[in-house]
Amino acid sequence: MNIKSIGFITNTKKPMALEVLHRLIKTAKDKGLKCVDGCSIKKAFDNGPAADIGGCDVDILTAIGGDGTILRAAQIASRKKIPILGVNLGRIGFLSEIEADEFSDTIDLIQLDKHCIERKLMFECSVNDTSAYYCLNDIILYKPSLSGVAVINIAVDGQNAGSVSCDGIIVSTPTGSTGYSISAGGPVIASGLDAAIITPICPHSLNHRPIVAKAESKLELTMQNEGYLSVDGQHVMRICANDLIKVSKASVFTDFIRIKERNVFELIKKKLT
Repeated sequence: MNIKSIGFITNTKKPMALEVLHRLIKTAKDKGLKCVDGCSIKKAFDNGPAADIGGCDVDILTAIGGDGTILRAAQIASRKKIPILGVNLGRIGFLSEIEADEFSDTIDLIQLDKHCIERKLMFECSVNDTSAYYCLNDIILYKPSLSGVAVINIAVDGQNAGSVSCDGIIVSTPTGSTGYSISAGGPVIASGLDAAIITPICPHSLNHRPIVAKAESKLELTMQNEGYLSVDGQHVMRICANDLIKVSKASVFTDFIRIKERNVFELIKKKLT
């Protein structure tokens, strides 16, 4: 890959984040690369899900932080078809590829085409057929308070999959299968398999188990009471009773730069134990 410019997005709340950002920008500039700082990218992102981010044209987008930072970066990268290089400053860093001190060597490897691109499925989610939000990790529909239960109706490709009394429902991509979903008892989806995973959170019946549907499935969720909807933790909105939440395969995707062989099962043992 012939890199001429790099964008940076950073979680400034992470300790040492700004110091690492400035160090990586200096490294990139020393290699003759144009750098677009995180402030410009953040301004474009904050304009909303349909923002024009044409001013942030770069060859790769470097996300410095934890998985939350990468999920934020994915909202930009997916629309512009820019691959993400994740630099871990978080506790788990499941989506990250390198540590900060590996950045210089990694850029050299990318320039020499000694890398690969891992393409990841995304979903789009809408409420009452309004503007859709893109999701790389998971969509969570949940009750508004600790007390009480949520009653959520699920349909898969028009077929009634039942009503679940629970704390909430997680709809995750294969990427998100190792996040909240796995903690709620959902399955791990092996690399290369596209699917939609529907996992109840604390169901009040043992009859309701996770559902794995094909990625192209049209999913519909309705809640018999008020609650909240979270899309990748980036967009959180209030949901009214009987609002219709639709989830389907998105037309966009997120590309990740990989320079190391990844074994999702080894990552789980390393990151989650």
